[in-house]
Amino acid sequence: MLIGVYAPVVYATYMPQGQIISVNEFQAANVTTGDDTHYLCWNRTMQNDRAVSVQSELLLLSEDGKTIEVDQQSSQQIFEEGRQSLLIEMDLPNDLVAGEYRYRFIVSIEMAHGRVERNLFIDSKPFTVSDAETKSQLSC
Repeated sequence: MLIGVYAPVVYATYMPQGQIISVNEFQAANVTTGDDTHYLCWNRTMQNDRAVSVQSELLLLSEDGKTIEVDQQSSQQIFEEGRQSLLIEMDLPNDLVAGEYRYRFIVSIEMAHGRVERNLFIDSKPFTVSDAETKSQLSC
């Protein structure tokens, strides 16, 4: 009798992240220090419709391998089942310095009828912020 109560909780707690969301591509366009916004391409596959909380962090990658949080934003979203390719415009902080950066999305999902909350960490490919006036075009 108790297995029917606890099995969904145990499954939701330990299921691999890829069975919840698969990230096919997650990259950002290179930018310059004078830019106010830039675009991310996020191609993902969701296994089920879910209401989620997304916290995005902009991280500076230092040469010694450490990350420094530069900016943070949060939002509530609905992730629909299936594969989606999203082009997301992101605001950039005013005091951005040249260097190599990446985004980290922390996706919080309630599962098993609210009895389990999973935090999924999704990192983008690195992108460059330069002092030069050249930008790359991003196609999603």
